[in-house]
Amino acid sequence: MRTVQELIAQQIDHDDMTQEEGLAFTNYWFDKYEAEGFAQVFCTPYESYEHMQDQKYTVLRRSRAYSGTGPIGFDEVDLCVLPQWIIQFEDGTKCGAYPEEIIPSEIRGNVSLRSQTPLLEKL
Repeated sequence: MRTVQELIAQQIDHDDMTQEEGLAFTNYWFDKYEAEGFAQVFCTPYESYEHMQDQKYTVLRRSRAYSGTGPIGFDEVDLCVLPQWIIQFEDGTKCGAYPEEIIPSEIRGNVSLRSQTPLLEKL
């Protein structure tokens, strides 16, 4: 098994990782992002939850890698799209959120959100 540092240095794609490498890689990013902390408000570049832009939320848990058996659960996603967290907005709506929606450094780096200066100041 290659180390996470080797996977990053060699820019190995998820499709070219073993299941074990993919889980280690994903956990590395979960830990890194969680150490940075979450944004105070939701900030998405995607249309599906655009109406929740600028809303406060609570992080409930990490999404899990789909086991590959049975129907996919609400908090399960394909390993290649992790990390993702399950969040809940103040109105009770729950969804999966990606780093570019709830991690300050990723939000600030997102070109499509740079024009939203007032929103970025809330992070």
